[in-house]
Amino acid sequence: MLKYMDISECEALEEIIIIHKDEGMTGKTNFSQLKDVYLENLTKLSNVFPSSCKFSSLEAMIIITCPALVTFLEVKDPPDPTTSNSFF
Repeated sequence: MLKYMDISECEALEEIIIIHKDEGMTGKTNFSQLKDVYLENLTKLSNVFPSSCKFSSLEAMIIITCPALVTFLEVKDPPDPTTSNSFF
């Protein structure tokens, strides 16, 4: 039931959510109540969510000074941008 995520000033944080397939998790992790994400000054953060996450209520996302960030949502097979209307 996470509604707001606010993480800042954490130099050691590299990933926020890690799901290992060998631990038996299957399907999507649904963040149905998550509305706002705020990430600031996370110098080692490289990945925020794996592709198995779903965000049906996300309204605002602010990412400031996260120089190592490669991807917010890791997607193994991204949809064709010419036919998809999805942001994530």
